[in-house]
Amino acid sequence: MANIVVTEKCNLNCPYCFADEFVNKADKEISIENFKTALSFIETSKSYGRFLGLIGGEPTLHSQFSAILDIVNREQKINEVLIFTNGISINETFYITSKPKFNFLINLNSPQVIGKSNYSKILQNIDTLITKYNKKHSITLGLNLYSLDMDYTFFEEALEEFKFNGARLSITVPNRMEGISGLEKIASFKTLAYNLYVNLLYRGIYVVFDCNKIPTCLWDEKELLKISLFQQNNKNERIGFNLTTNKCNPVVDILPDLTAIRCFGLSHVSKVKIQDFPSFDDLYLYYLNIVDRELIQLPTQETCKKCTFFLNNSCYGGCLANKNRAN
Repeated sequence: MANIVVTEKCNLNCPYCFADEFVNKADKEISIENFKTALSFIETSKSYGRFLGLIGGEPTLHSQFSAILDIVNREQKINEVLIFTNGISINETFYITSKPKFNFLINLNSPQVIGKSNYSKILQNIDTLITKYNKKHSITLGLNLYSLDMDYTFFEEALEEFKFNGARLSITVPNRMEGISGLEKIASFKTLAYNLYVNLLYRGIYVVFDCNKIPTCLWDEKELLKISLFQQNNKNERIGFNLTTNKCNPVVDILPDLTAIRCFGLSHVSKVKIQDFPSFDDLYLYYLNIVDRELIQLPTQETCKKCTFFLNNSCYGGCLANKNRAN
């Protein structure tokens, strides 16, 4: 997967921001020239060049966001564009994002966190996309799990209101709980993630989990059986919780200055210039061979050294960013 960070500005200040090395540190946004260069570089890929993510910050805040959308809409080599957004300002470009090529991953935050006015505007924008533009199947709602006592009823209510049958969940990274390791933080979120996941499956909503998944060793037999039965009964073909694996592949993010990072969590060890690589696939393989393969050899905890899933590389023991910082 390839993403272009079109702006580092954001109109929210989320307490869990995983990109806070960049977001709102300066008013950086990608120039149209650099955007075209990044787009051409992504299109050199034989495997990943047909799909593009637009991220930030909040991408809709780019001063020439409409021009960027027009470029990718006219680009025949790009089949699908996913806009990662908080949804507050997406209405300003409905005239073009209502076209089939564009999809939305809307990171939904509680009205207690972002304010009732912003929250109402997001719901109104979602409603407009569905009722006026028939884009229901182009929208995915996402929820970031960042606090053990967070109330997620607003998320369930939004899914119910718009009759969505899918959702994306993520345990936030990098992990920042003082005094505990990354794996310990994931373990602390297990009950919250499990209850929400099972509750959504019970409602017939398929759930895709982001890369910071709960490792196999943290599940007991009853939990594994229950989730497996839910997945089977719902004929869930898009299983976000693969119960016997916990790993991720590089997600290449290209920043406004045409620097690439393997992902935000590993930005401190993976910055390179895209012009130093003949193609996107070469950059992807660089991250896979230089960054990933080194980190997956590091056990997250002592018990990993004897674990079958660790030894066969089907489990990384949580986010690679946490593993890197712990070793």
